[in-house]
Amino acid sequence: MFSFTTMFKLAQSESEIGRSLVTDMSLLQSANSRPQTGASADIRFSVVIPILNSPVIADVIRALMSQTIGFDLFEVVIVGRDDAGLVRENPNVRFVATPHPVSPAAARNIGIRQTHGPLVVMLDSDAIPARDWLERIGKWFDNPHTNAVGSGVDLVTPHNYWMMSDHISSFHEYLTSAKEGLRKQLPTIGLALRRSLLADVGLFDERFPAASGEDSDLTTRIRRHGAQLRFDPDLRVLHAPSRVTCQSVVRHSYQSGRFSIKADRRWDSFLKTPLPLQHASLLIVCSPLIALVSTLRIYLDDRALWTNWYLAPIVFLLKLIWCFGAAENRRRQ
Repeated sequence: MFSFTTMFKLAQSESEIGRSLVTDMSLLQSANSRPQTGASADIRFSVVIPILNSPVIADVIRALMSQTIGFDLFEVVIVGRDDAGLVRENPNVRFVATPHPVSPAAARNIGIRQTHGPLVVMLDSDAIPARDWLERIGKWFDNPHTNAVGSGVDLVTPHNYWMMSDHISSFHEYLTSAKEGLRKQLPTIGLALRRSLLADVGLFDERFPAASGEDSDLTTRIRRHGAQLRFDPDLRVLHAPSRVTCQSVVRHSYQSGRFSIKADRRWDSFLKTPLPLQHASLLIVCSPLIALVSTLRIYLDDRALWTNWYLAPIVFLLKLIWCFGAAENRRRQ
């Protein structure tokens, strides 16, 4: 499988990611000072997409331009790097190019500040929404008590062994086969929030240098504020990740643990973090048991996954590697 030398190399790669994604405050000030063009008083949805050279961003834009609601009701702001030039602006879509890669948290904050719709909708640059996605989101927010709603996630091409394993390991609580209901956290792959709520709890924490943890941090702050986090599997987005190799999914799982708030002492009290997750040494010692229990819960909570039983060994492996990343997080605190 994977040696500790491999894990050390992955740790080094995460450090490099962190260094390359550090937020430049002058960049934020420059981006936030740009005028908002094409603003309409009728806009209800502000869709914010961070991008780092996504190969499927054109498909994402086409899906948004095919929504069942009127063009006057939504705006799309894409922030980051698009070196291949796949982003095509139009009256609904604006692109804010950054001179170098910035973290997803920083990119989303730039986008939020440049939009004005009462509903802020987060979407990843590799997530393709269904045609009725915004319409269904709007119906949720017709209820004044709704503050945050997350989307159901499915794979565009569920045929790659590593991709499918990573998908189950990462999004098992948010699959389209999962039950509607309340969640403790929600991912930004398809997340709708009231702008007024963000004014109360703050924007994304830009201390998260990569795409892991910043969404859990924000949505947990929302829950601590007293608002409920709702999940609707019928708010469908198709995920088209680039993680299709063993190395890429291992790196992703390690990174998820490395930046998880479950291994962050700032959240131990509120999350009532179990003792084995509070200490690096205990995490390593208990990692096989933690991975086994997590894998069993994933499959027992969603019977639709039983047809993918053959993925369980890799899901277990990825949960094990998550523990190594979380232990590194604890060690650094």
